[in-house]
Amino acid sequence: METLVQSCRSAEEYKYILSNLINFTIERIANMSQSENELKREVQALSQTVEDMKGMHMTLNEDEINDILEMTKSASPQGENVNPAAKTKLRRRTSTPNDLLYGGPSVEKSKSACNLTPVPEDSYEYREALKDVNVGNGALVRADDAESVLSSVEAQPSSSMDVTTGDTRRLAANPTDRYQKLEGHEKTGVTTLDTYGDILMSGGRDHFIRAWDLRTHVNHWSVHAHAYTVNHVALASDERIVASAAAFSTRIYDIRDNQECLKVVQSSGLVEEMYVEKKFKKNEIPKSETMIEGLAWDPDGFFLYIATRNYFRVWDLRCLRCVGCFVAPVSSRIQNIKVVPYQDDSHVRVLVNHKMRDDDTQTYLYSYIGDVGSIEFSSTAIPVNNGLTQFAATDRNAFVCTTDGKMNRYSLIDSAREAQVWSPDGSNFTHVAEGVFNGERMVCTATETGIVNTWEYGGQQSMIQKDSHDLQTEVKCMAANSNHGTLYVGTNQREILKII
Repeated sequence: METLVQSCRSAEEYKYILSNLINFTIERIANMSQSENELKREVQALSQTVEDMKGMHMTLNEDEINDILEMTKSASPQGENVNPAAKTKLRRRTSTPNDLLYGGPSVEKSKSACNLTPVPEDSYEYREALKDVNVGNGALVRADDAESVLSSVEAQPSSSMDVTTGDTRRLAANPTDRYQKLEGHEKTGVTTLDTYGDILMSGGRDHFIRAWDLRTHVNHWSVHAHAYTVNHVALASDERIVASAAAFSTRIYDIRDNQECLKVVQSSGLVEEMYVEKKFKKNEIPKSETMIEGLAWDPDGFFLYIATRNYFRVWDLRCLRCVGCFVAPVSSRIQNIKVVPYQDDSHVRVLVNHKMRDDDTQTYLYSYIGDVGSIEFSSTAIPVNNGLTQFAATDRNAFVCTTDGKMNRYSLIDSAREAQVWSPDGSNFTHVAEGVFNGERMVCTATETGIVNTWEYGGQQSMIQKDSHDLQTEVKCMAANSNHGTLYVGTNQREILKII
């Protein structure tokens, strides 16, 4: 090749030789590739032929087998005395020809000399292939037997095998497995719930808020709303506008439109996001901001009440502006807020939990009454003994969980100062919700150990327990939906449990 290149007298001759060399190389490569492909096809065809021949030698038609057995039976001198059940299926030659052709005593003699188990002739009948039917212990059953097997397995406790010892031991079923679960949150800990109509809203440690259709229990809308744990979520009565709060910011979304945030409201009242959301410690909150302690909508869904530690503001969502700000007493701190109807649709009652700064056990439930959207409210302070942790409210009653694990029922119509103290033995209430279940108004409570109870209270001096559920897991939040008569509980796991 070097000699040929050196003999070139001009660039044209060099280009000509190089072009022919490249074409020759490409042609040889193509021919080699084609030959290799043809060789592969021949090898595959030969392999298939070998497999077919092996199958022909190893497979006998059922009719041919039956004909052979009938012929050997008639030709056998012992054929008249052969028990039909003793006939065996033809196998590969593992015994003498006489043992393969005749049943009876010859077969009995071969049993001691052969480890193979005779297969009765009844097994010649063709059966459907087993289907992968999971019956709870990894076994496969026939499709026509699956229903009976599954019914028997469901009545037995679940089992598990210790991979180190191989022992199968019965394990106690998870108490939450018997409840319907709404799964979707990516981190453990559903921290807040709110429901209205056919929608359930949830927020969690995964920084997401999610909307669930209670008719199908499907998560049909979700958004990564915050950079930290979502502490509060509130759904308006139109089942469309939702507000969520984390740390010192509140975000407002339209769950039927898109995932874009309509408005960001800071705890200080600013309507533009002045601070980049990032992970922060408690002492890193901007000086002008405070933690948001609660969210609530008015019955019509036009006004949003945002409670912080020192005051609560009223926002008119029709014009997206603050229409009122109410400052807590200097010596107290706001912890929660609820809004319920008052007498008619034009008035509301705002219930706010005020905790005294110098005494954790001294708490007041302030009742603010005024026109919808008004900035003027008349307030009444309801003293709560032993401190207040959580409370639920209707237009007639307030149910308050205290720090000593008891619950007080306050009548908001007759006399708000008279409380019905209620605490069954061994209870330690941490959460409370109120709703209508099966046509009856009930209050639902949860303890720190995960026991959820429902109580009937309508017009009675004492509450009557209707139902009890031991979840054996920590309850983080509760929400009762009177439209569907259901109760939902958020736990320290990823799922939401439908209790009722």
